[in-house]
Formats: sequence, structure tokens, C-alpha cells
Amino acid sequence: KITFVSILGACARPDLAMAKIVHAHITDAALELDVIVGNALVSMYGRCGRIRDARRIFDKMPMSDVVSWTGMIDAYSRNGYGDKAFELFQQMQWEGLKPNKITFVCILNGCSCSDELAIGELIHQHIIDRGLESDVFVGTALFNMYGRCGSIEIAYEMFCKLSVCDLVSWNAMILVFGQHGYCEMALKLYSQMQQEGMMPDKVTFVNALSACANPNCLALGKQVHTDIVDRGLESDVIVGTALVDMYGKCGSIRDARIVFDKMLERTVVSWSVMIAAYAQ
Repeated sequence: KITFVSILGACARPDLAMAKIVHAHITDAALELDVIVGNALVSMYGRCGRIRDARRIFDKMPMSDVVSWTGMIDAYSRNGYGDKAFELFQQMQWEGLKPNKITFVCILNGCSCSDELAIGELIHQHIIDRGLESDVFVGTALFNMYGRCGSIEIAYEMFCKLSVCDLVSWNAMILVFGQHGYCEMALKLYSQMQQEGMMPDKVTFVNALSACANPNCLALGKQVHTDIVDRGLESDVIVGTALVDMYGKCGSIRDARIVFDKMLERTVVSWSVMIAAYAQ
């Protein structure tokens, strides 16, 4: 049983054929209806985008726990069926099961646009009722949801309510500001996190540079570039590509090319953003 669960956990979309073979062995071993193996199958089919297969396994399980329901909710959420995820979220509570933190995170991830904001707000109320609004894991998913739905002020309000902010939270809020054109707020947060003793990582730098990717924010982008040089990350392929992209979108082609030439490794993305910088 543990072997099957481990193998299924390693299967993602490109491994669907292998997953089907493993599923056949599970059926032969009469373990398809086992709750632990069944949960792993639901999760695997969700990651592979096979919603019907995931739901078929879920519906066949004679016993389902909070992990089962959460796995099926996640399958719907990650494949763009936010409404179906919410229906299941309600149904699990009607059947007497309480959602846990992971359930809330999965259901919030299914709210990805302004049309789904109302669902997100209903979930938010459930989170408040459970006293989880300030939890870093749930709270980060919550402000991400508001950010995706375009409610930036509420997203920032939720971020400020977190009892503790980890690096993932800071990076996510910087990204939310950057995606909606608030480069100054993104860089203010970038500075604040360091003042509070949190060291930026590669994701922080990429998100901050993305926020600066317009001509009005070039000076701020250069400040981030200075920090990147101090950290010895200028030639890193991921950070370097983000720098080239930022300079290109700011119209500073010379700076973009200088960074590009310093990169020790270049990917197709690196070449593409450099070409795009010249094409603008």
C-alpha cells in the first residue's frame, strides 16, 4: 500500500501512462477502495488534469475522510472548476466533516478571477468563523485569492493581519502588488521585509523586478539590481533573465544586454526576453 501511494505521489501530467499502469496494479491488488490508496489516486488524477477519473475514484470510495474531500476539491480547483470545488466544500460540511487548513487553501486557489470573488468572500467568512484568518498558511492563500480577483486593498489588509509573515507571504504580496502595477508598494514591501530581518531569495528578486518592469519604475529596478549584485546573483539564470526582462520593458536596452552578456547560462526564455527587448 505504501509503495503504491509513493509511486502515485510521483506521477504528474507527463506520467499519466505510468499512473494508469500503477492504477491497474492497484485494482488487481483490490486496493482501489482503500481510503489511503484512493486518496492518492484522486490526488494523482487531479494533478494530471483527469477530473472525471478523479471523481470516479472519489465516488467509489466506501469511506472518505477530510483528506479525500480536500483532494477532490483540489482537483477541481487546480483545473479551473472553482464552482464545483465550492459545491463539494459545502457538501463535505453538510455530511459532518470540518475543512482543515489545507482544504481552505485548496478551495481558495480555485478562485482566480473577479467573477469568483463572491465565492472567495463566502470561504473567507468560514475562515473567520474558524479563527484562521491570521494563520500564515491560510492567510497567504486568502490574500492571494483577493489579489487574483483584483481586490488589492483587501489583499493587503489580509496580509497585514497575519500573525507571522514568512518568506512565502512576503514574496506573494510583492507579486500581487507587481501584477497590478503598484511598483512603489511592491518595493516598499521589499524594503520592509529586509528591515524586519527577512532576507530576500531568488523569488523575491524576480517578483520585485517584475513589479519594476515599466519605464516609470526604472530607478526602483536599479535599486533591486544593486542588491542582486551584492548577493552575487546577477549571473544566475533565473534572476539574470528577470533583470534582462525588467530592463527591456523599461526601454533600457543597453543595461539589458550588459546583464545578458554576464549570464553564465542562458535558456530559451533568456534569449527570448533579450530578443523582445530589441524588438520593442
